[in-house]
Amino acid sequence: MRITPENLRKCIPKLFLSVTGDIANITCWTNKRGRIVTMKKSPPTTPPSEAQRAWRAKFKFYHTRWMTKTADEKADWEDAMREMAYVMTGKNYYLHVAFTDDLDDLETVRVATNRILKYP
Repeated sequence: MRITPENLRKCIPKLFLSVTGDIANITCWTNKRGRIVTMKKSPPTTPPSEAQRAWRAKFKFYHTRWMTKTADEKADWEDAMREMAYVMTGKNYYLHVAFTDDLDDLETVRVATNRILKYP
């Protein structure tokens, strides 16, 4: 069976409770009436803005910094999230702190888990 918007619209309710995002070459979302809407993915018509390029560069910078951490440092971040019962991975929390400068929350996690988590 070929993936088309029509085929996907018929299959999604049987497979998932809700869906949002891209599946193959189809974009899916649920409208305000609860109906699943599907359409063929369309490429951007304009190049990325300066703000988009800056955001992507910042994300790439912090992602690279995360990847250069040792396995023990990454494990500290992951374990801290489990201990705090945060519903995110250690990497996601690391990126959250990097993007928001939420130093108060970082200090709370450090004290509560007794772990050395270096500011990104």
